[in-house]
This record gives sequence, C-alpha cells and structure tokens, in this order.
Amino acid sequence: IVAVVGPNGTGKTNLLEAVSLLTPGRGLRGARVEEMQATATPQTPWRVAADITLPSGVLDVQTHRVSSTSPRRLIKIADHPLKTHSELSEYLYALWLTPQMETLFLEGNTARRRFLDRLVLGLKPRHGAHVSAYEKALRERQKLLETPSHQTGWLDGLETILAREGVQIVENRLEVVARLTQALETAPGPFPKARLELDGVLEGAIGTQGPAGAFQLFKGWMERHRLPHQRATEFALGAHKSLWRAFFPGDIPAHQASTGQQKILLMSIILGACQLHALQDVQERCFLLLLDDVMAHLDATHRRAFLETVVHFPFQVWLTGTEVDLLAEVSAETSAAHILLTAPP
Repeated sequence: IVAVVGPNGTGKTNLLEAVSLLTPGRGLRGARVEEMQATATPQTPWRVAADITLPSGVLDVQTHRVSSTSPRRLIKIADHPLKTHSELSEYLYALWLTPQMETLFLEGNTARRRFLDRLVLGLKPRHGAHVSAYEKALRERQKLLETPSHQTGWLDGLETILAREGVQIVENRLEVVARLTQALETAPGPFPKARLELDGVLEGAIGTQGPAGAFQLFKGWMERHRLPHQRATEFALGAHKSLWRAFFPGDIPAHQASTGQQKILLMSIILGACQLHALQDVQERCFLLLLDDVMAHLDATHRRAFLETVVHFPFQVWLTGTEVDLLAEVSAETSAAHILLTAPP
C-alpha cells in the first residue's frame, strides 16, 4: 500500500492521475491531452514513465504528449510505440475511485456504461479493443449515412463490424455483471450486497436467441434503419444503449439511496471487482487500485473493514488523504510506503 498524505492542493490527485495514464483511456479525470499541460511550462510537453515489475522482468512504460501544440499522446513499451491505447491493457490495468465518481448512480447511462466497461476490462483485457472498434464503426456509419450518395457496400461492412463487436461487448458485460453480483452476495463484512443488472434489447436477444441470433437481429435492424425518417424512430438497440443498474438489498434502486449509501455501494462494487481480479491467474499483467481521498468518507466500521480487505490484495494499492492519521491507520494493517507532501509556497 502506498499512502500519499498532504494538505489540499499539494498534488496528491496529480500523482494518481499520472499513474492512471499508464493504462488505456484518458486517466482518472477523463481530461484531454492539452488540459493536462502544466501552465508554468506550456512549451514542454508532459511525460509520464514507470518501471513495471512483472514475473518475466521489468517493463519500461511511458506516455507523453507528442508536442506542446498537439492533442495527441504517444505510448511506448520498452521504447516501442503502441498502435492503439487498448494494447496497454495486456500489460497494465488500473481501477480507481475518486470523489467525482460519487454521483455515478445519479448520472446518465453513458457514465455508468463507461464505468462498467472499465470493470470488464480488468477481467477481459481485450474488451477495450472491442469497445474501440465498435465506437469507431458507429461514428463511421453515422457519417456515411449523412452522405447523400453513400455506398451500400461500405455500410454492409460497417454494420457487420458493429454487430460482431456489439454482441461481444454485451456478452463480456453480462458475464462480468453476473460474476460480480455473485461476489457481492458472498462477500463478508458491512458493505452492501448489491444486485447488478444489465438490460437492453441486445442483452435480451443473447439470452433468448444466443450470440448468433443476436448478431442477425442487430445487423438486420441496422439494414432496415438507414433512411433519415427511419433513423429518427430508432428503438434502443446496440451495445451503446445498454442500461446498467445497481440495487440495494430489497431491490431499492441505487439512485434512490442516500448519498452515504451510494458511496459505500460504489466502494463495495470496486472491492468486489478487485476480489475477482485477485482470483485470476494473470501473471504477466500489472494491476493497480487507486483510491483518491476515500477514507475520509467512511465511518470507523467501514474504514476498518476496507483496510482489512485491501491488505490481502496481491497488488499495489494507492491511497490519498489529508490527515496524518491515515498513515497510522494504514501502518496498523500493513507495512506501507508513505509519501508526505507539504503545502506549496
């Protein structure tokens, strides 16, 4: 466990964000490349590098902004550039919890699906590549449909990709939701034993017709919804329309729960996903859990249960906090590396 302690504004979240950028995506804040540029040094592109220790040896991983004016960033492993960000998930995976995520159950379906896909990525490293291919084909199909003289052959190809990748994405989600729900039901301790549910037309089709039937349903539907007046009456179908919900015991929807209940529910889901990852025999992959100022939001009972759980995880956990007491609590459970930050001048 790495405990990062210091007053507000000393850069604790910056450290976690830097670590999170060594994984696919935009990091824990979801910021664009140019938004992460230091205002004090606008001409010097930012860079993050780390040595990742795996059973086969130490892996050099780095990512950096291409230039001070570019919106792109480059990722290298052992000094070899990666073609896509999703390739990183074969080597590194990070799951995080930040104060900004506490409203997850009050936000729209898009935010919850994005969170679910990160959970799935922890158990299925190729999931990110499926999501990227799906989203790219979805954008290209929409752009092609807006072209007056679009070519049917191109549309057929894109819709085949969408149907194939969409069914695979939903299959992955359904499997992880089922496994995670079971893990939450059997987990000891005071955290809520939530029930998770994934709903949608494609999900239902996989359940009744199997993946092959769902593929044909999705592809046939897209072929019948190409004209503007047809697209305007589309019903919710596709991996980008999945609805992910969480329920407290007694089938109480998470969005109807109190703020405190939503916080511990989210933490329960995070811990459950970590438990599933700990059970996986993944030797050549580094896993990280990044927790930004979450201890301050827990009562003594949940804080103790949380520490007793994470101390047994076979991977690195980063914690931030503003109070020095955090060091004593963490040290009481395990030997920890401490990073003390002081207030800026």
